[in-house]
Amino acid sequence: MSKPALKRIQLNQTAPALLALWLQDTPLLVWGSGVVTAGQREARPHGEAAILDAAPCPTGQAVLTLGADCVVRRVTASLASTPVFAIGAGFADRIVSDAASGLVAVATSRTVEVRTAAT
Repeated sequence: MSKPALKRIQLNQTAPALLALWLQDTPLLVWGSGVVTAGQREARPHGEAAILDAAPCPTGQAVLTLGADCVVRRVTASLASTPVFAIGAGFADRIVSDAASGLVAVATSRTVEVRTAAT
């Protein structure tokens, strides 16, 4: 039995990785610096804003990023990015999702906002 080939990719990120997962055979990493990498490609879905947290999209076809700009964005394996919804005033710091219900919850200051991934 042969072993699968190991491929190493050099990434020049100094911020911590917030989430790592596979999307459509592509390794996707979300970094606190605001960068999302897919293989050797990278994008900044929130512009210059940092990414505070990330979660798999309930559809399984993307990742949801929570930016310091208080916007939740959907990022695909091709690094296409679309806004899903904006968080009200206040500091947001955590995002979680549930594939069974399709719900996304974002912790903001002392409240939790729960929405569907489609909104």
